[in-house]
Amino acid sequence: ARLGSMHDHSSPINAALLIVRPEMDIYWEGVQLLARGNTSFNVTHGWDLLGRPRAVVPAADRAWEFRRLRAKGYDAVLNRALPQFLDFDLWSFVGADLDQ
Repeated sequence: ARLGSMHDHSSPINAALLIVRPEMDIYWEGVQLLARGNTSFNVTHGWDLLGRPRAVVPAADRAWEFRRLRAKGYDAVLNRALPQFLDFDLWSFVGADLDQ
């Protein structure tokens, strides 16, 4: 089984517990990632020093669309808070250190 999701606040897991039986190649890739030991987090480069949000968030991610809507002033019309981590180019949103 594979689980595909966006790498932002809308992730279907949201730092919760999910029990799955992964394909072995995916499982071993995860084990190797954990074994590397470079699992530190900071607000500028995220987990494993992946990089700043604007450099690593895929162009298809909805966060870019939300950023465009906020720039046009639509966040007030939508009556909801839109993610701002791309505006600040930091992984400093609530829960960022749990599931990037």
